[in-house]
Amino acid sequence: MNPLQAVQQGLEKLNPIPQPLRVLIGSSWFWLAVWVSLCVGITRYLFGERLGAWIGLTIAAISWWTFVPNGRDELTIAVIGFIFAQVVGLIWSRSSLTAGARGVKACPDCAEEVKSRARVCKHCGFEFQVKKV
Repeated sequence: MNPLQAVQQGLEKLNPIPQPLRVLIGSSWFWLAVWVSLCVGITRYLFGERLGAWIGLTIAAISWWTFVPNGRDELTIAVIGFIFAQVVGLIWSRSSLTAGARGVKACPDCAEEVKSRARVCKHCGFEFQVKKV
């Protein structure tokens, strides 16, 4: 063993990062996720939930595209995934499955959301039938 290999082995023992995590931290996917999360988080704080997410994604995408060599494949997949997640989230939030989880129901007369325990619609005055247990 030459002296350089001995020094490298000694430094490996001093590295506090576990071996399986070194591969993850060394990948460009990890750093892309960190960068997008950072940009989206900051812009959501500054511009609000929906608009901030899109602004953050745009900033992250343009900067990654510009400054990272050969990062276009990761960026393309990440942008497609983000858009897919936004569309699925929008569909899920408007579905009737989440209305029950939020504790609301739709009024059959005016289609406005009211609390699930409401007896009268606050928007149009429709009286709900009380379920007797």
